[in-house]
Amino acid sequence: MEAIPFVYFSLLSMLLYRRNRRIDLAVFISLCYAFTGIFSIIYKFYGLRSFATSNYHVSLLAAFVYCFCITLCLWPITRYSKSFMRGLKPLPNDKPLRVIAVVFFIFFLSFLLLAYQEIVSVLTGDMGEMRAEVYRGTWEVSWMKGITNPLIRVIVVFLNLLTGAPWVFVMLGFYSSVIQKMKGRYTLMFFAVSLLGPLNGILNADRSVTTYWVLAIIANYILFRPYMDRRQAKNWLNFGMVLVALALVYISMMTTSRFGEQSGVQGLSGSQSSVVAYLGQNFINFCYFFDEFETPYIFPGILFPFIADQLGELSGGTSLQALMDFRTGSTTGVFYTFLGQIKIFAGPVVMFLYVLFINLGGSALLKRSGSTPSLFGTFCYMLIASVSLFGLFGHYYAGSTRTFCVAAFFVITGFMSAKKTA
Repeated sequence: MEAIPFVYFSLLSMLLYRRNRRIDLAVFISLCYAFTGIFSIIYKFYGLRSFATSNYHVSLLAAFVYCFCITLCLWPITRYSKSFMRGLKPLPNDKPLRVIAVVFFIFFLSFLLLAYQEIVSVLTGDMGEMRAEVYRGTWEVSWMKGITNPLIRVIVVFLNLLTGAPWVFVMLGFYSSVIQKMKGRYTLMFFAVSLLGPLNGILNADRSVTTYWVLAIIANYILFRPYMDRRQAKNWLNFGMVLVALALVYISMMTTSRFGEQSGVQGLSGSQSSVVAYLGQNFINFCYFFDEFETPYIFPGILFPFIADQLGELSGGTSLQALMDFRTGSTTGVFYTFLGQIKIFAGPVVMFLYVLFINLGGSALLKRSGSTPSLFGTFCYMLIASVSLFGLFGHYYAGSTRTFCVAAFFVITGFMSAKKTA
């Protein structure tokens, strides 16, 4: 049974490739699930299952639901892939993009100034203990404490919310360069702002955020590749490889620091065991919690985290997990894809409704983009793709800053794309 996701998503990748005759976003996302499917097999082979799932046998129903629901989420992306292969058009006025680049780049520099010492402290400290404190709820990021002026603090908090989903700025970086043909400094500004994702990940001793950033770079390169000439594609590839290499170095450092001293199994070191578990448990954990865990409490914060925050309710995957563990006495664990996390905290009915919303709502939204999508259409396409792409381990939009960011840029890009005059 553990081989099902690898076999299924490998075949699906080939079918999707034949449909559009290129590696598009749907193919890439499907390949990501096939890749983690390989590690599901290795995960079982080395006996790395957690105590809760060690004696669990994957059911055919759970495996079917896993593959079927992810496929439904991929359908809008592959259905409208051809529109984004040749039809992207520039904005009639790029001034708003230039303003956004400059404003957020200034915020990025301010962040570096305020958080530099804290970042160095994390990188040179015990990342394993720091991450344990995050899970216990005792770790606190303190770079904002240096801002005492109330007005400046409000502005910084607002800009911090607007940068909550780094993939948005990766997309804007590609769009400004490849489609809008803006000067290179604006592209570099957008990419600098996107680094706030990995940097905030460092502050929380988290490697997943950097993984999402790497996936965002690869996904956007695939999306915009048809619009690049050979030289531009080579330059982007070289630039991307440098960024990805640096990100992988950090992920390696984080993994070694957190797990290097732990004992491994069957010849694997502690770090190697953690990598296999990190990449291989999403399918097993989803199936286990789909079959064995009955959701006793509904937490709206899993789907509406920003609203939950404003109402004083709990949100965020880690916080909800700790509360669910406390209330049920069970260990809900981590890394069960976006489907598993929604199922655990909102129940199977909500999970299926969410999948239908992505499938039907995403198709309707992309259909309105037409054959020549604008910046808004590009944003919507990446937004829909991001649910399953960044949902490899958990529900990416369980965090309030991420949902606020994408909601805000949904409005901002829509307004810019509707503006007809220069």
